[in-house]
Amino acid sequence: MIKVKRQWSKVFALTGVAAIAAFGVAACGSSSSSSSGGQEGGSITTIHTKAPDYLDPQLAYTVDAWTAEYNTYIPLLTFAHAAGSAGTQVIPGLAESLPKVTDGGKTYTFTLHKGLKFSDGTAVKASDFQTTLQRLFKVDSGGSPFFTNIVGAADFSAGKANSISGIKTDDNTGQIEIDLVKPDGAFEFELAIPFTAMVPPDTPDKDQTPNPPPSTGPYQIIDNNPGHEWTLQRNPQWAKNNEKILSNLPTPHLDKIVEQVNPNQASGTAQVEQNKADLLYDPPPTDQLGAVQSKYGDRFKPEITVSTYYFWMNTQSTTAAATRTPSAT
Repeated sequence: MIKVKRQWSKVFALTGVAAIAAFGVAACGSSSSSSSGGQEGGSITTIHTKAPDYLDPQLAYTVDAWTAEYNTYIPLLTFAHAAGSAGTQVIPGLAESLPKVTDGGKTYTFTLHKGLKFSDGTAVKASDFQTTLQRLFKVDSGGSPFFTNIVGAADFSAGKANSISGIKTDDNTGQIEIDLVKPDGAFEFELAIPFTAMVPPDTPDKDQTPNPPPSTGPYQIIDNNPGHEWTLQRNPQWAKNNEKILSNLPTPHLDKIVEQVNPNQASGTAQVEQNKADLLYDPPPTDQLGAVQSKYGDRFKPEITVSTYYFWMNTQSTTAAATRTPSAT
């Protein structure tokens, strides 16, 4: 998974491919495949060592949160559901295709898929994109700086305008046009981050983590106990409606995924060993790794992830050079 930081000018980034480990009852490692050899239905329990910061798509900014939202909140564009570097490819999500880019790279035009519905049965409209982006600024999201290059976004954020003028939508045709102040080669990647995943226009402009908004993906988030446990359950509108429209996204096999938080990796490892949980996202503790690989080789699966590591460097140090006083002779 890609971890994005907003203050690019202040960091030195080193990008590479890292190996992590998934330890489970079976080599599933994905919420879109069953732990029982591909059979439909059933549920699994997974262990995270960290709780999501939020489960509100406009606020969530951690890997654990984005893992929960990967199959729940789908933006206009999304990242391919694939392992390793293939998962960094931007593909159409709720949009019919990748955008048409004009005006020297400053105008992006999308067409929203027709007939989409949120998990509560509400129709998804093109104008929901504008209200969602405006909500991003209203809740003072950490992701809002990614989108200040949209014409009118800065004025809206400052309270000088009632809407973001650079976003134009047509609910009849499904067209969404986004005008930028200046070209941005990373804009498609930024649109694929869950910050822009559309929510119903009546979603309150405050943190909805305790009761996450209706979703558009294969799953919806239910029974959330912030900091401790949350559950992904099949979105009833997916099989009825969205699955046929969003055919480029995989359909899951599980009915339910119970996501638990256990910061103790040793305890989490024991839960999987004793079949009290099905998957541990983080690797077992270093001192247990060899034993786990030896004893549970058929249940331990390394995964390759694309990772970005950051090193903050102080380029304006004011520390004075130490002076040395000669000793008396």
